[in-house]
Amino acid sequence: MPTRPTPETDELFESLGSDADYSCCYTLRDHARRLEHERDELREWKKEQLAVESEWNPQEVARLLDIPLGGSIRAAILPKISNLREKLEELQKQLDVANKELDTIAGATNMQLVAPEDFLEQMLVWSEQRLARIAKENQQ
Repeated sequence: MPTRPTPETDELFESLGSDADYSCCYTLRDHARRLEHERDELREWKKEQLAVESEWNPQEVARLLDIPLGGSIRAAILPKISNLREKLEELQKQLDVANKELDTIAGATNMQLVAPEDFLEQMLVWSEQRLARIAKENQQ
């Protein structure tokens, strides 16, 4: 038979008076300790979950993904992301086709393709030169 857990329980055990009663008390004590352990684990799990939940803003995610008010944000996230990925893949395919066409045109016409920022810079230079010519013509 197990020993008594604490001196405080001696009075209780002595008042019970039989080995069967002791066994029942030990069983209840062990069960209570298991429940306390489970409670502590659940408290830790809850603490961890609250920390994870605080790392994101579900309302902002819903707004960005156009999830309607009142709908389940979590249930809508995966389908929305899948839809966005499909759209992205389709746009990438269209971009690849457009780039191939541009390469074909550039090769056929001996054009040199430039980056958009370089093109804008060239347009500014051309515009300044054009305005200077117009101003010069108006002075004559």
